[in-house]
Amino acid sequence: MTAENRLFITLDEITGLRFECAHCHAKLTILMNNAFPSSLLTCMNCRKPWFEGEHDSRVKVIGLFVTAFNQLKQLELKPPVDLEISNSVVFDHASNGKD
Repeated sequence: MTAENRLFITLDEITGLRFECAHCHAKLTILMNNAFPSSLLTCMNCRKPWFEGEHDSRVKVIGLFVTAFNQLKQLELKPPVDLEISNSVVFDHASNGKD
């Protein structure tokens, strides 16, 4: 028999987007309930640029994603929508992950 683990999360469980600086590896999480801040154009730690200015298409797409995600969360969807995370390791609480 083949067993398959799947992990589903609700939209309310997604709280932020995490960014990692390619230069110094500092990490920053922005909350999903806010607009994407333009201050994220540079690393808060080493000040190296993360994007090629405020007109970088990636900045626009991330901002649109955050806005659309928040609009989706506000809809009263019937049936409710969950997200599936694939290829993830599901922690087994019974074995404390020691399998």
